[in-house]
Amino acid sequence: MMPINMLKQLEKKPRLVFIHTFDDVEVMAGETTIAKELLEQLPSMDKVFIPIGGGGLTSSMATYIKHCAPNIKVISVEPEDSPTLYQALKNNHVVLKDVGCFADGRGN
Repeated sequence: MMPINMLKQLEKKPRLVFIHTFDDVEVMAGETTIAKELLEQLPSMDKVFIPIGGGGLTSSMATYIKHCAPNIKVISVEPEDSPTLYQALKNNHVVLKDVGCFADGRGN
């Protein structure tokens, strides 16, 4: 994965646009539609499990769910070989390390 500063340099080229994976209002709105559909299809659920990587999907969905149905428990989950949130909370800072191939979409 390219560092953000390299991606921001590419954005300066004609016809290229940088769309942040979590710090973009339209991306967050799109992620929120997942939560909206869950609440519409499963109105009696009491828990929802959301995968966490960078935190964008979880924060977008949790914000919507807690606004509409504060009684629902939101639980973030991550693969055992990619415990990025666990390590960040344990160490009180972001811990950058390689993650498992499933977590970053590389396949087997």
